[in-house]
Amino acid sequence: MLVAMALPTAGVLPAFAVEELRAADTTVVEKGYRAAGLRGSEVRNDRKERIGVIVDVLVYRDLPAAVILQIGSLLGVRSHLIAVPLKSFALDESGSDIVLPGATREALEKFAEFMFRS
Repeated sequence: MLVAMALPTAGVLPAFAVEELRAADTTVVEKGYRAAGLRGSEVRNDRKERIGVIVDVLVYRDLPAAVILQIGSLLGVRSHLIAVPLKSFALDESGSDIVLPGATREALEKFAEFMFRS
C-alpha cells in the first residue's frame, strides 16, 4: 500500500548549516557525566551545606550546558527552580559529589526563577 505524505513547501523548514558528519572523540566523551546520573543528585556548597537538588541538565547546540536546580525547602514547599551553568559546578570523577563553590541558599534564592516551556 502506498501512502502519500504532504511535503512542506519550500521555505517552510529553517535552513541549517551543514557540517561534515563525524564521530565524537570517545576518549573525551567517555570522561563526561551522564545527565540521567546527575538528576536527583544533591548539591552542596564548599561548606558541605545542602543547597539544592538537580532536576535536569539542559544542553544547547551553541551554548554551554545548564543545570536546573531546585532550591528551597526539603519537601518542595516554597521551592523554586533556577538555572546555573554546568561549568560553575565542581564534580568528582564519579559525579557523586557535586559542589557549587561559594553558593549559599540566600544567594541562589535571588536568581531568576526558571520555568520549563512545557
